[in-house]
Amino acid sequence: MLGCTTLRDVQLLKEPSSSSPVSIRIGADVVVHPMAIKGEWVKVKHTNSSNKSFTGWVKASSLCGNPITLCSR
Repeated sequence: MLGCTTLRDVQLLKEPSSSSPVSIRIGADVVVHPMAIKGEWVKVKHTNSSNKSFTGWVKASSLCGNPITLCSR
C-alpha cells in the first residue's frame, strides 16, 4: 500500500481546480492515499479517526511521498 502525508493544512477539492468547492479540510502530516493524477493535481483518499473516508483533489506540491507498508517481517 502506498501513501503520502500532507505538508501543510489542505483542502480536499471536489474537482482538480482551485475554484472547485471544498470537500473537507485536513491538517498537516495527515496520511492520504493517492488514487489518480491529473496534471499537477492528485486525487487522494483520507480516512479519519472515526473511520469515515473522504476523497478529493490536492496539488501535488502539498504532498510528501512516503511509503507505507503493512508487511510484517
